[in-house]
Amino acid sequence: MTAKKLRCVFAHYFAWFSNPENSSEWHHWEWNGEGTRHSPVNFTAPGRRDIATVQYPLLVPYDSSSDDIIRSHVRQAGGALIDAFCVDWYGPASQMSHERDKIIDMNFRKILKVSRTESFSACICYEEKILTHAKLPDNTAACIDTGRRHFKYIADNYFPDPAYWRINGRPVIVIWGNHSLSADAWRAILEPVKPFRPMVLYSYHFPLQNSLLESSGLIDGFYPWMEIKDVEGQRSDLEKYYSIAQDSVKAGRSKHLCAGVWPGFNDSGVSGWGRGARIIHDPHDKVYDLTWELALRHNPEIVSIATWNDWNEGSVIEPSVEQGTGRLDQTREFIRRFKQMNRTARRNSRAVNAARS
Repeated sequence: MTAKKLRCVFAHYFAWFSNPENSSEWHHWEWNGEGTRHSPVNFTAPGRRDIATVQYPLLVPYDSSSDDIIRSHVRQAGGALIDAFCVDWYGPASQMSHERDKIIDMNFRKILKVSRTESFSACICYEEKILTHAKLPDNTAACIDTGRRHFKYIADNYFPDPAYWRINGRPVIVIWGNHSLSADAWRAILEPVKPFRPMVLYSYHFPLQNSLLESSGLIDGFYPWMEIKDVEGQRSDLEKYYSIAQDSVKAGRSKHLCAGVWPGFNDSGVSGWGRGARIIHDPHDKVYDLTWELALRHNPEIVSIATWNDWNEGSVIEPSVEQGTGRLDQTREFIRRFKQMNRTARRNSRAVNAARS
């Protein structure tokens, strides 16, 4: 009999948006850096604020601290068959000097609270740059010390929550890596959570292959992240990724094959964070279908959706004025197919066994 295969889908989620109706100021809807500036105080058309995005949210420029907004997102995601939000996180509120980072930690608590009432889940996406170029000096010992404190905080404060996402009973930690730390450094950083047997998923970026790929037993799986290439470039990169990831699983260096899907990328709203806009050119809107079809072809166990609501980088499946609920409709259909693959495999196995007998 064919064993039931793991089938999980999570979406990267950003909890850093604010507006003056709920908080003290606009945040992440504005852009004041190099390039074209945007201020939500102004309007580009009746009812449409000048925000730093290429699409406009159907829920209008919202505040991530709003329970109503969180509940709406959770219900939409659950309706699209997504299992969990993976929330971009920068550290404990009590240890952060940047007000945005404090707010994200507090908002994550709210996401868990709402998820408990909606039979949904959420987990942490830990950004490696917290420990390297963005936050600390080039000091591996300091990175390890800070990382250990962060993961102890996660284990103490979030793992016990019934809404914290678990796969087969194991709390999930997603790491968005920038390839700055070695496998040995990560092994030391993750030591405080080792007793909890977390499932650790780490991002894969083209064309980099860091030492974590070769480090048996440290990472449970790798998930691919988008590159700024055309549709055929996306296809080529993903085929290479699946070959590498499958080899890693076969060799026992990782345990689970993870896929990555995304609807596109366009950070013109923030002028490429001041360095010039980056765009996946996709005039016929094929990228989301392509990434999903490649994922299904390689029969993964876990699928990463990038992203639910990174409005600044234009990689959203959250409903927008331009797309309506179209991305969610696509997502629901692809996940339905993905989660039915177990039943198809079992039916085929029974048919083969019956033919043999």
